[in-house]
Amino acid sequence: MFSQENERKPDEYLISYKLLRTTVGVLGIALSAILILGDRIIFSEPRLRESISAYYHSGMGDVFVGTLCAIAVFMFAYRGPLWIDNLAGNLACFFAVGVALFPTTPLIEDPTQAQKVIGTIHVAMAAGLFATLAFFCLFLFTMSDKKTLGTEKKIRNTIFYVCGGIMVVCMLVIALEGLIEGFTSAEYRNQLVIAYDGPIFWPETVAIIAFGVSWLVKGEQLFGDKKQAG
Repeated sequence: MFSQENERKPDEYLISYKLLRTTVGVLGIALSAILILGDRIIFSEPRLRESISAYYHSGMGDVFVGTLCAIAVFMFAYRGPLWIDNLAGNLACFFAVGVALFPTTPLIEDPTQAQKVIGTIHVAMAAGLFATLAFFCLFLFTMSDKKTLGTEKKIRNTIFYVCGGIMVVCMLVIALEGLIEGFTSAEYRNQLVIAYDGPIFWPETVAIIAFGVSWLVKGEQLFGDKKQAG
């Protein structure tokens, strides 16, 4: 009934690591733009939310959760040459799911105790996710089993270090914003959000774009190794 010609090799059912990395990169780069455009075009919201996580409480909440879960699945499926690659991928998956399932505290005058606890878990998960992704850039992506690095690999490593550094700086900015927020009233925070569109949104967006670019480069969509002739 089925000829051997129609049978596929096992490898043909597998997603290549390069495609996996590219998909993760595209999701990271596109997330903020999708949330902004969807919120403005579909739900007529003219202003930015306080943070990317704040879109959970908007009409784009399903998109936010769905994208994070997709990234989590890809990170879980990611396998590198070393055990530390696999551990980092599993941790990134865990933290991404945590960010999706535990929403940030809503920006209201008097959030409930449960909302505050869940929001605290969300912050911890988000910090863990950003730290793990920065670890990928700074330590895992820059590894090589070759003693002499080619020109393309050197360029990629430079991009990885820059992206990782950007992510670390953005994490520090976000932490500073959180520290300032902790010493201010809810009324003042609301005024701050009104005065400055997305006070935490922008450093989060820059960090996620840096993450996306690093994964595109790792997938060798940019500065890939040149194929040897012959």
